[in-house]
Formats: sequence, C-alpha cells, structure tokens
Amino acid sequence: MSKSKLGIEHNLTKELEARIITGQIKVGEYLPAERLLATQMAVSRPVIHNVLIRLEEKGFIEIVPRQGAKVLDYNLSGNLSVVNSLIGCYGRDINHHLRDSVLNLLKGQCDLIIADIVKNDYNATLILPKDTLADAMQSNDKNDKIDAFVTLYKKFAQSAINPFYIMFMNSCSDTLRDIAVVLVERDSAYHTLLRLWTSLLHQLKIKNADKAYALNQTIFELLFDIWR
Repeated sequence: MSKSKLGIEHNLTKELEARIITGQIKVGEYLPAERLLATQMAVSRPVIHNVLIRLEEKGFIEIVPRQGAKVLDYNLSGNLSVVNSLIGCYGRDINHHLRDSVLNLLKGQCDLIIADIVKNDYNATLILPKDTLADAMQSNDKNDKIDAFVTLYKKFAQSAINPFYIMFMNSCSDTLRDIAVVLVERDSAYHTLLRLWTSLLHQLKIKNADKAYALNQTIFELLFDIWR
C-alpha cells in the first residue's frame, strides 16, 4: 500500500474517531453504509473498508454483518490506542470526563498486566520495573523524573513478557508524559506514587493478586486527583 493511501486512511480514521469522541456520532448509532461513506468522504470504498477495520480494532465500532458499523462505548470496548485518540482530538484542552476515560483505560490495561504476571512465573523479570523505580527515587532532575515515570510503565509492561502490553504502553507514551509533567510538579505526590509502586512490585513478587489490584486502584486514584 502506498504512503499516500496510508496517509488518507490515517486521516479519515482520525476524523471518524473525533466525531465519535465528541459525540457527533453517538454510542449505539450506525455509521453510514460503506458506499455512502465513501461518497461523502470522496474516497474509494476499499479505503473506507480499511478505515472501519481500524476503528473496530481500536474498539470504537463493531462491524455487524448485514447491518453495518455500530458505534461502541470506547470506555468499555477500547484498547489503549484510544488514549492517543482522545489526546489527539483534544490536546491539553481535554476535559475532566475524558481524562477519567484515559486513566480508566490505562488502569484497565495495568490490571491485565498484573493478572498476567501473577498467573505466570514472571518474577525474574520484575527486576525491570524495580531498577527503573530505583532510578526514579534517586533522581532530583525534573526531566529525569518525568522520563522515569514513563519508563516505569513501559518496563512494567515488558515484565509480563507480552508484546501486546508493551505495544499498548508505547502507544500512550505522550499521555503518560503529560500525566508525569503534572505529577512531578507535586513532589510529595510523586514520592507517594513511588512508594505505592514499591509495594505493588512486592505484592507481585509474592503473587498476592488481591493486594496488587488494590494498590493499582490506589495508584490510579492518586493519578485521578493529580491530573484533574
């Protein structure tokens, strides 16, 4: 596929994502038929078909045979690539409701990583986030702290030895950095977060899933408070 065609598909995907995110197209509604959508957007039907597949993969729609593309609640069905879509649509003007959506998506993915680590024998790889955590605690430079925060989540994903998790975390690096900028401004909250992470890694090491989930919940409650 040519770069120009990929660029067109990317732009159309972003356009339809924005319409869904901003409520122009509501949950439960169906998008126009492929042929009509292609006419409206002045592109070929195969291009629209590829765009719809992208939207379905992200969790924005469900392609229902002989009915069309039904808009889903991305808060429930979306994967972490939705995070970039939200930020891309609103930038720093993202409102509180959508910030909650971003953090819920992040928390949901982290819960899946916790489940994977607890279920399998991945203790040896927990040294990845442990080392990053140590670097974060020792740093006094603001930019280093921001980098450490983003890296911490990436290493956490890597510790599950699941390529999809690290792909998801990489896809939301900009969002994690945006959260970190706000977090680092509140130094006490930043260090509280690191202590919570220390406890979380310990609970994962001893495979205490319930306490690990509870700590992850506390971590994201802190992030909710900070990023509001």
